[in-house]
Amino acid sequence: MGEPPEDPDATVLRPPRSIPSRRWNPDDEESTVIRDTPTSMPHPGQSQPVIPAQQTSPDQRITPPQKPVPAQHQNPAQPQQSLSAHVQPFSIQQELNDDATVLRETPTTPTSVTSPSSITVPSGDPGSISTPASRNTDTGTTTPSWISGVPRVGGYARPVNRYVAPVEVVEQETPPINWKRMATLVVATVLVAVLAGWAYVTYLHHPAPPPETQISQSGSTGPRFARADQLVREYLQALSEGNTQLAMSLGATGTSNTSIITQEAYARSLQTHPITDIRVPNAPDNATSIEAHYRLGDQQVDTQIRVVRDSTGSWQLSHSTVEITLASPADDSMPIVLNGVVLTSNTVQLLPGHYTVTSGLPFIDYPADNSLTITNLEFDAQVQRSLTPMITEQGRTALIQAASAALNSCLAAKTLTPTGCPNQLGTNTPYDPSSVRWSLANDPFSNAPPALDSRDPSRGQMSVLLKFSVSFTYTDGSTNGEQNLNSVSASVSASLVVQSADQLQIAWAT
Repeated sequence: MGEPPEDPDATVLRPPRSIPSRRWNPDDEESTVIRDTPTSMPHPGQSQPVIPAQQTSPDQRITPPQKPVPAQHQNPAQPQQSLSAHVQPFSIQQELNDDATVLRETPTTPTSVTSPSSITVPSGDPGSISTPASRNTDTGTTTPSWISGVPRVGGYARPVNRYVAPVEVVEQETPPINWKRMATLVVATVLVAVLAGWAYVTYLHHPAPPPETQISQSGSTGPRFARADQLVREYLQALSEGNTQLAMSLGATGTSNTSIITQEAYARSLQTHPITDIRVPNAPDNATSIEAHYRLGDQQVDTQIRVVRDSTGSWQLSHSTVEITLASPADDSMPIVLNGVVLTSNTVQLLPGHYTVTSGLPFIDYPADNSLTITNLEFDAQVQRSLTPMITEQGRTALIQAASAALNSCLAAKTLTPTGCPNQLGTNTPYDPSSVRWSLANDPFSNAPPALDSRDPSRGQMSVLLKFSVSFTYTDGSTNGEQNLNSVSASVSASLVVQSADQLQIAWAT
């Protein structure tokens, strides 16, 4: 049984399908596929979007399958048949290959078909499902036609919006981490936190002083300070200006002698050892030891100065002076003079500074290395300093002269046993005292340098060798002539704690 002839005026039903969208190029028959745009089956009465067809030859067109026509209907006099009698519903599957779009017919279950008389065909609607399909009977290649700017292929207009390329979304790569910038940010954050903490501790945090750092108001009578570092600065500044009264008023001074601390005496210290380059960093409110830096003469001093709070919360120095005990191995009568001030006791209070220790005597003094330098207030306990005196050059000369004068007096004695003299001659025979003549055969002081007595450093002494000769007459008128006596080793000494040579009292020992 043959197939009914193709009716060019027949209405073609076009089922829904997925249409591959293409970037349209009117000069390129094989346009690039952009995306598949699914379409849905419109409701009867709505327009069906036009399905663009690829340019094909008439024998490549696909027509819907038709049922075999019964013999009674194969009358040549009836070439046209009803659409409802010959069209079988179908669905179309689309395959996309590299060269063309192929439409495959897939038979489906027959459904009721509306008669042609009930199908409304809107005029001029190429996308309607009931619009008669125009057939191209030309055997040549179908080329696109343009109607009002809409490309047409195979006689059907293509919707322009289906062939507009979508906006390409370019995925941006995540930029690499800037470690240098991150490190800078971290450091800046830490610095801000540290500065904030420092500002809080320095200016905002005011804790109550602990009980062990509180003292009574009787500790000092000086000005009050709310900040300990300011107190230490004021103390060092007062020292540098020689204001001893202000310096001592900023803290306790102890109970020992403070008579040495005078403006005149401390001025001598500043002449040779000025206090300069004072630097006291800011300290926390609860600090009990304040860092301080300054120069005392040519010496750099880096120290900690202790501070306490009184019952009112004001800061004071734990002590503003240092207690010093000066012990001399010499006789207690030997004076000790600090910067021109004679000490009335060996224990005194001193301010930081340089003190020259002298005796104030012409024949005995303290050497230069006995000078005392108090660099800071770090001394908690009593500091003891032993002083070693020495005989001066003036004292040596004075001792030799005094010993020589004393020896001459001994030689002039009209007795064989002068008191307190090294020249002695014992006899049981009576003699005439007026006839006694003493003489010295050598110079005992030429090789006898004076020195301090090791048993009493306040005394100068010399060890000498004496060679005497003597002559005298007995009472019976006889004489022994000039008699040379044995050499005598003698020691001559005198206390040097005097102001003049005529005050030296020579003592002989044999």
